[in-house]
Amino acid sequence: MNSKWAASGGVVIIIILVMLFPIWMVDASQRQLVRQPADHPYLDRILFVSERGGGSSIYTMNSDGSDLEHISGHDFPEGEPIWSPDGAYITYIRLNTANGISNQVIQRVSNGDTRMILGENVDGDASWSPDANVLVYSADTGAGWRNIFTQGVAATENRALTSTEADDYQPAWSPDGAQIAFVSERDGNSEIYVMMADGTRQARLTRGDQLDNLPRWSPDGRQILFQSQRDGIFELYVMRADGSNQVNVSNSPAIDVLGRWSPDGKHIAFSSDRDLQPDIFLMRADGTGPTNLTLNSAVDLFPSWSPDGSTIAFISNRDGNWEIYRMRVDGSEQSRLTYDDAIDIRPSWSP
Repeated sequence: MNSKWAASGGVVIIIILVMLFPIWMVDASQRQLVRQPADHPYLDRILFVSERGGGSSIYTMNSDGSDLEHISGHDFPEGEPIWSPDGAYITYIRLNTANGISNQVIQRVSNGDTRMILGENVDGDASWSPDANVLVYSADTGAGWRNIFTQGVAATENRALTSTEADDYQPAWSPDGAQIAFVSERDGNSEIYVMMADGTRQARLTRGDQLDNLPRWSPDGRQILFQSQRDGIFELYVMRADGSNQVNVSNSPAIDVLGRWSPDGKHIAFSSDRDLQPDIFLMRADGTGPTNLTLNSAVDLFPSWSPDGSTIAFISNRDGNWEIYRMRVDGSEQSRLTYDDAIDIRPSWSP
């Protein structure tokens, strides 16, 4: 690993560990499929996590950084927020520091009403169904390993989709709602699997001795983007939805992680240290034309696309603290959106 990934101290180290290992990572793909009504108050908003106020909590702001709003307001640490595809709800993790139990929370954004959907440990992996009615997530329910569950927004009970005595995590719903990709260690190593939305027909897609994780469906549902360590270092791969034609699309001697499909599926934004420090890159979906969008001496991570694909939000420590920035898709017009002495991370654009 390039030493400059950790050059900014412990916070960076934690973030990199989160990137490379399947803990508290979430995916907000599919969000372009169900759009908010034009008069929705959270149209063109960015959801993010901030430590302002003394602890990590959930905030939103306009895409230009104005009209900051604290929307979770709980005493316990919160993180990993994701919009529902219709923009009506968010889900996030809340850690009860008194007993060490983390819970998945669903919150209606219009009035702040919340519900805890599992009173056991959850690890931050979640994905909304394209119709925004069901959440799929992973949790350790006390048996010592994680399994995958679904929970309807209006339902009173969850449903277990996997029950193996091994870790199953990082579920990601297909754009048509028919399938769920996920990571499992049931065969002794983290591999990408797929199953029907009801948990049936579970099938392994990747095979190898190294880590494969973070599956993300292309907007048309024909391909799955994932990151793999099979070449000795994390790279980004794309395969067909049936697991065939697995191709290394980032293909560099550097760390390439956190890939995000553009809303039209033609490009992938990702983080890479191929220019000696972590920057945000853009490449075509087939891996051609990689371009460094944020070339500087700071650390730039976690790209998040605007719904129209014209703009990318990301985090950077270029001004001495973790703040949220935005830029045009060609890397121009980079501007800082948050201004606070506390850490601001994990931007997620509203649908």
